[in-house]
Amino acid sequence: MNLKNHCPSKINKIMLYEWMLLNSLLNFMYSLIYSFHLLNECVFNNLSFCPILSRSIPVQYFEIYLIDFHAESILISE
Repeated sequence: MNLKNHCPSKINKIMLYEWMLLNSLLNFMYSLIYSFHLLNECVFNNLSFCPILSRSIPVQYFEIYLIDFHAESILISE
């Protein structure tokens, strides 16, 4: 077993920072997309405090395509 000190080279450090930046951007995009999920959420189950906007068909398509599909694909790519 080799017990030498394995210092990453400068190139590996740069690649690590690039991956960290990419991961941070993906996390930010996921958070931003998922924040729009609140358009389609009701506060209580009896629909008394649901926004009127949540009942519209474009918002439901937005929920399906952008949030369910794209946000989950971003989450998987991390």
